Parts: sequence; structure tokens; C-alpha cells
Amino acid sequence: MIQHWHAWVGGGIIVLVCWRLFLTLQSLQSLRWSKSPSRNPPVYPYWIPFLGHSIPFLQDPGAFVDGLQQQYGNRSPVEIVLGPVRGYLVAGSEAIDKLLRSPRNLSPKPFIALAMENMFGTPASTMPLYRLDDSGIAPTPLPNSHVAPEHRIYYHQHKSAHRFLAGSALRRMTERFTRVLSRELHHDAAIGPDDDWVQLPDLYTFWKSRIFHAAVHALFGPYLTLLNPGFEQDFWNYVDAIPTLMMGLPRWMIPRAYAARDRVFTAVKTWHRFARAHSDYRKNGPDDPDWDKYWGSAWLKVRQQFGQDSGWMDEDALAAEDVALLVAANANAILSAIWVLLHIYADPDLHQRLKPEFDRAMIPQVPGSLLSTTPSQPTEFDITTLVNSPRLQSVYAEVLRMRISLLLNRTPVHADAQFGPWRLKRGRFIVMSTQHAAHDDEAWGPRHTQDGRYPLDQFWAERFLVPDEGGTEQFSLDGLSGAWIPYGGGGFMCPGRHFAKQEILGSVAIFQSYYELEVVDRPKGWLPRPDHRYYGVGAMPPAEPIPFRIRRRRR
Repeated sequence: MIQHWHAWVGGGIIVLVCWRLFLTLQSLQSLRWSKSPSRNPPVYPYWIPFLGHSIPFLQDPGAFVDGLQQQYGNRSPVEIVLGPVRGYLVAGSEAIDKLLRSPRNLSPKPFIALAMENMFGTPASTMPLYRLDDSGIAPTPLPNSHVAPEHRIYYHQHKSAHRFLAGSALRRMTERFTRVLSRELHHDAAIGPDDDWVQLPDLYTFWKSRIFHAAVHALFGPYLTLLNPGFEQDFWNYVDAIPTLMMGLPRWMIPRAYAARDRVFTAVKTWHRFARAHSDYRKNGPDDPDWDKYWGSAWLKVRQQFGQDSGWMDEDALAAEDVALLVAANANAILSAIWVLLHIYADPDLHQRLKPEFDRAMIPQVPGSLLSTTPSQPTEFDITTLVNSPRLQSVYAEVLRMRISLLLNRTPVHADAQFGPWRLKRGRFIVMSTQHAAHDDEAWGPRHTQDGRYPLDQFWAERFLVPDEGGTEQFSLDGLSGAWIPYGGGGFMCPGRHFAKQEILGSVAIFQSYYELEVVDRPKGWLPRPDHRYYGVGAMPPAEPIPFRIRRRRR
């Protein structure tokens, strides 16, 4: 048999070629020849049965999705195979908008459950809480749902997020974040008290550390980091491991990724025990303080109470819930804030155009002074003025358009879904790329590219500005439903988007009020490449160091 190995190899190659040819013909049949009003989408051809597209997808998900998009365009959904998982990629902003505003049959919950298990480490014993909740996110459960009130995890998350991430609660959280960040920069020993230039190796590392500390303090209180001195580095090591963890591979295959998550888990559990010992998490009503130094925001108390009362959550499951919140609240917003900063400082003209917007929002510290602060006091900004600036909003929206890369998911949960002439089978993931939506020329149209002068593969700070009747520039997302979707869409749109916007613009305003910045050893206008290893999981960080020099601004 060994003597005839070449025959076996040759036979194997013939089988694979025949398999590929079969799938190609099947794809053509679906696209061009079938006239059925309820036909299966074409299968993206692949070489190896069972593995399907797993290898190219895991090696470079961005290149895989781009290649598929180039071949099929927006003509139809395309079936993809990732080992035992089958799903569909849907492109085209109109189609994406329709799916995100989909009826009750299409739900993100199966993917949320998968992420809780693979990404955030929810124990298998708790997973039925996520998988069996078919009650919806409204106060009244969906028809035919029999989930007990204390087990309605998605309604609880939706309700509590709305309570603490809107209105006066949101304003107080943002004020706490900006106050802590401003105080940190005011006393930052790494820069020093004078106005001498200091050269440092990487702006990304420098700035994300300072935003992270303020954001964690505002939401989780000081003790999460005080009790775990290495927590910040552990957290970012874990974020780096998220694309690997999402593969769902066993621990023995990716031990470093699991170890990174374990360290964050241990830190959160240590903090939970300390907070429970010093502060009653059940004191979280409207008349109770909305923040204390042990739990941080009362939102964390509400989440702890639900988990304890559900009967499903042990110490590990409670930790997984708050690890998920840590990632959701920090990873994308902090990276987006860094990109906003980079784009502003890479373009001196843009920086000058935005300076009046920042000055207008600065709160004077000395009565009678004109937009000035005393050197002895931290800078403060009126967040409402900042986030309502049309120019700042346009820069913010353009950064998210270019730098956020999510693969949004919906799944038909009750029956097959009919999507035009295509039948999308129950239980299969439907995947939508925010990057493809953000670069869909047809959806954005000539108005948002100025008839091609500012193509979608370039950063244009004024892309979202339109004149009103009086000729004044206004920020607008009109006509971009399904095209600008960095926060998803529909009922499951990210509930933290308002805090993220305030965190991003607030942090940039504070930075530029304290520091002058120059990128060094790089060409004028240089920007780092985004790291495409993070394609599909959120904001893509810079793929290379950003050497810079910095000094305190004279105030």
C-alpha cells in the first residue's frame, strides 16, 4: 500500500477537485438557473469537506469576507461552512437594514450565547439561562414563552442598561469618567509639570492606559484595579486573545488564550467577594445612591442581584457577566478614542478647525475669564456641548465607519426565514459585515462622497455634515440606515452607544486641553495600519507602534 502512495494522493486530489466542481456548479445553479421562489442560497465553494472555509476564515477573516464579497457582490446571501457550523453572509445595506429590523423570528441570542460561552467563559451549567430564554426584551414576554420572570436574562439586561445608560444616570457616569481622567492628566508624572517635550515609544499604549483607568473607575469603582495591581495589562492581554477564544477550541490547543481569560476572571471574582463583604448589592433602588466605591455604578449591584436571584449563576457565571460588560464598555470605545485622536493630530488643518469646538465646550474655572482654567485646577468640559457639535460628531462617526469591524449576527429561531427568493434555514447564523456596509458605494451615494472626491476608502472629516435651510452645517445620519451600523441595529442595538460617544469625545477634548502632541519618525500625515486580526470583533487597534513626543500645553 505504501508503495502506491502516489496513487492514493492522486485519487485524493481528484476527489477534492470533483468536490470543488460540484459545489461550483451548485452555486451557479442557485444563482443563475433556479427560478424557485424559495431556493437555497449558493454555497461558497471550498476544497476540504467538513472543514469547509474554516482555515481561510481563521487565518484572515477580513480577507475571506472580502474575497467572498468581491465574487458575489450584493446579489444574494452566500452559504459558508465553518466545520460543524453553517451560516450565511449577507451583503448590501438595504438587505442588512431589513435583517437588523427583522421580525421576531430573527434573533441575535444564539450568537450571544456562543460568545458568552467561548469568549467570556460562562460555565456550561449556566448556559441554559441564555439558550432557553425565548421571552424577548419587552416587559411582556413573547407569546408561547414560559420563561420564569427571574430567568428573563435578556429583558433584565435591556431594562437595566436603559436605566443606567440614559438620562441623568448617563450624565453622572460621564461626568465621573471625565473628572477622573482630567484629574489623572492634571497630575500625570510621566509628562512632568513643565512644558518640555517628552518622547515616548507608543501613543496607543500611553493613551489607552489613561482612558482605561478612568473608564473602569467610573463604571466599576476603584477597587477592581486596587485589589488586582496587574489588572490593566491582564485585561488587554485577554482582549488580544478574544479572536482566538471565539474559535471555541479546547483549552489544550490555546492554553495562553485561556490563561489570559483566567487572570481576568480571578480578578473580577476577587473584586466581587470584596464588594459583597463591604456593600449590600440589594440597595440599588431609585432612592439609593447610584454609585459607591465598592461596586461602582449601582448598575453592577442590579446585575449582581439578578444573577444571585436567578438560581443559575455561580461565582464563575457572575464573573463572566461582568467580564462581558468590561469588554463591551472599554475595548471598542477606548480604541475608537485613540483613532479619533490620531486622525485629528495627523491633520493640522482639521485640528485647527476643531479647536473652537473644544474651546466652546470648556467650562471656565475663574469667574470672568474667557474659556480658561487655572493651572492648579483640572480642566472640565460641558459634555452636552461637545457631543452636539456637528463637526465633532462627524469626525466621530467617520472614525467609527472606518475603524469598527463587526460581524453582526441574526439567526432564524422559530422557522426558516424567507429573504426575497432565498430560504435561510432555521438555526443557522446570518452574518453581516459592518465594514462592507461602511464601504457600500451604492448605499452612501454621491452626496456622502462629494461625487467621488472623497471615496469611502479615505477618511473625510466632513462626510456627515449637511447644510440646513439657513446654510448652517448640521450632523446627519439620514439615509444611512444599514450603511452606518457600528453599534448594530434594531432592538438589540448596543445600549452603551451614548456613553461610548461621550467617552470618546470627552477623552479627546480633555487630552488636547492638556497636551501638545507630535508623531515622530514618520512622514507628515502618517497613520498606522489597522490590525486586521481583529476583523469582525470590534474596533481594530493600530497594527504598529506610534512613536510620539508630548508636552504640557501652556494654559
